[in-house]
Amino acid sequence: MALPGEGRLPETGRWLYLAQCVMLLPGFFDIRPLFAVAWSLSYEAAYYLSAPLLVAVAGLQRRGVRTRVLIILAGGLAYTAAVWFRFPEQWPAVAFSPWHHWRLLLFPAGMLAYEAVKSAGRLDWRWHWVAVSALFVAFGPFLLWVANPLFQQPWPGLLRAGVLGVATGVAFVAAFSGPGVLAAVFSWAPLRWLGNLSYSFYLVHGLGLHLVAMAARPWAEAPFWGLCAAGFLAASAVSLALFFAVERRYSLRAPRFQGRA
Repeated sequence: MALPGEGRLPETGRWLYLAQCVMLLPGFFDIRPLFAVAWSLSYEAAYYLSAPLLVAVAGLQRRGVRTRVLIILAGGLAYTAAVWFRFPEQWPAVAFSPWHHWRLLLFPAGMLAYEAVKSAGRLDWRWHWVAVSALFVAFGPFLLWVANPLFQQPWPGLLRAGVLGVATGVAFVAAFSGPGVLAAVFSWAPLRWLGNLSYSFYLVHGLGLHLVAMAARPWAEAPFWGLCAAGFLAASAVSLALFFAVERRYSLRAPRFQGRA
């Protein structure tokens, strides 16, 4: 609103658009999001609303680990098959594309990783290096290869979701299953601080990047990695301000006992 030329608010229907964004509709419906990462908030809200229903209907709490894993796996595979055979079908009456959301597959992947951590116990040291290798492959050459725009959806999206789900799941299990290289890395204090800041960073990092982009226009030919460093520092600064002003101040904490022992 402060910089109309830089914003995404439409000239007409502005309040309807803002209401749609507040209800987290852009991630699922064909609505341009107010900021680029809004799709993940929509997915989170859908997951938090549907997961209790799934647990209640399928009776997951009273079932064994193997049955829960099979139900979760069946749901993920069913949606994968639906995306593969029905993409790019749309429902134009409600501006909804039900088979475009392969990122949703990361939620059952996380549920399976949680079940694995509960059942894994202490892992052999070799598994920790398997997890490191999986992360390197998933976030390195593989994603660069799959990101090639010449590839037609949906198979690149499904493959990316599958590889990320497996790699991050394996890393999650390794990090929380006893001492190892990943447990040591993720226990490093600066990474833990960044982790505490991560949600505020996720919400407002775009503001810092836009500020750098506006300030750096005279230096558009500057080295790429130098601009990346400046962008990260600016994004961290605005995120830190939000973290201390809102997130840390109003986060849910266990109440302190005020009575006498």
